[in-house]
Amino acid sequence: MENRSNILQDLVENSSDYFGEMKRFADEYSKYFNEPPKNILEIGSRDGYHADYLKKYFNIPDDKVFIVDAHPYCAGIIRRDHPNYRVIEAAVAPKRGVLKFNAIQNLDLGGLGMSSALPKVTGPVFGETWVNVIAITGEDLIDLIEEPEIDLLKLDVEGLTYEVLESFSLNLRKIKFIHTEGEYTEIWKGQKLYKDLCDLLTKYGFKEAYKVDMLAEQCDTVWYRV
Repeated sequence: MENRSNILQDLVENSSDYFGEMKRFADEYSKYFNEPPKNILEIGSRDGYHADYLKKYFNIPDDKVFIVDAHPYCAGIIRRDHPNYRVIEAAVAPKRGVLKFNAIQNLDLGGLGMSSALPKVTGPVFGETWVNVIAITGEDLIDLIEEPEIDLLKLDVEGLTYEVLESFSLNLRKIKFIHTEGEYTEIWKGQKLYKDLCDLLTKYGFKEAYKVDMLAEQCDTVWYRV
């Protein structure tokens, strides 16, 4: 695929308030924590601009911004547009190894954003391309980052939210504030649903700060550590 040169412009022009939800996420942080965040971890980024917004909002140092994406093309444009951030090209999954990943070959940002380790219930999507990628667990990721805590986690992994969070095991308690997606019905084959996600995060001592229904079958959900 050819490189996109104006990703930020496309994001802003194609959405009336692309960063609105990130602003709310950032504003909510101080309701639960006294000290400002010192780092950001974004998993399933596509373009790096949500992490970039949060970094600028809180004036976080460049070397404390960690972005993880399994899509080789997306990882490349993140490195290009955000060369000072720490980019890890890998999938986060229940087991480390080699994982089949649908790295959609479609320059439309919405299409790229549907890349996933799971197939869609409705069948193949335009540009579907299954490739082998390196997979690490959340525990591995904590070891790679070497931060005592993760203050902000932005997670968007198209149907694998539960498994990614579960792969942190007890290290999930090192994360303070989580923004992720949940689905009420199965969009990705074999996926866990919002209620399962609630059970998992409650088990590890998190409470839901707020939830925004994005579609009839999907929501954004934010959780804080207690």
